[in-house]
Amino acid sequence: MKRILGLLILAAPIYAHAANYATCLLDRLQGLQNYPAANAAMNTCLKEHPGGFNNVEQGAGLGFLSKYDDPDTCTLELAATTSSQAVASQIRRACYRLYKEPEFTFDSHNATPITR
Repeated sequence: MKRILGLLILAAPIYAHAANYATCLLDRLQGLQNYPAANAAMNTCLKEHPGGFNNVEQGAGLGFLSKYDDPDTCTLELAATTSSQAVASQIRRACYRLYKEPEFTFDSHNATPITR
């Protein structure tokens, strides 16, 4: 009985849920050839991840298990199969959000003035 249960668990489909809006777009946009399909994919991702790119931290895809080291490699690989400029543009935007290092700047509200 345990053996059968183990086989059923292994055979059961595993649902993969995208971690954020950008990863959702990369999962759904790859290979699409037209804007209506891309628009449907973007709307679906936005329903799953309200806030869109605003809720995706810059560089969120970087790390030890990162699939890509930089946004250009990601864009080249994932946008290569589409003939749609709109699809390629959204793939590029998602790749840059996930795989571009964040730029650190001083916030004018938190900067300490230098006095002499």
